Amino acid sequence: MKCYLVMILSIFIILTGCSTESQKVRTGQANTGEEASYSAIIRVNESEYISVGNENQGKCTVQEEIGKIKKRVLAEVLPQEHLVSNYLDEGTRIFSVSENRNILLAEKKGEKEREIFERQNNE
Repeated sequence: MKCYLVMILSIFIILTGCSTESQKVRTGQANTGEEASYSAIIRVNESEYISVGNENQGKCTVQEEIGKIKKRVLAEVLPQEHLVSNYLDEGTRIFSVSENRNILLAEKKGEKEREIFERQNNE
């Protein structure tokens, strides 16, 4: 009888601990070792641009270079300054495109395709 009681209490304690950990991950309170998902963001002037993937078969034409990423912040940090990203490395070149003023291209070092970023807060 004591054996069953100890076993039931042990299972209860383990399940309670696992439940607490999963809640921390969902609410963003987990340690840095936990997996989380963040958007790739660039701040240009007062606008945020979110990555929507790589350039598709040359549909975006480079208009002019806007500048280079000045600083990379942690993935969970929302960039607050001009030419700061939580995804792109410092020195990554940023370009405007002819077809759409709400789209930017990022030319990452060592990659042939440019990554597309779309403006999120239209002004």
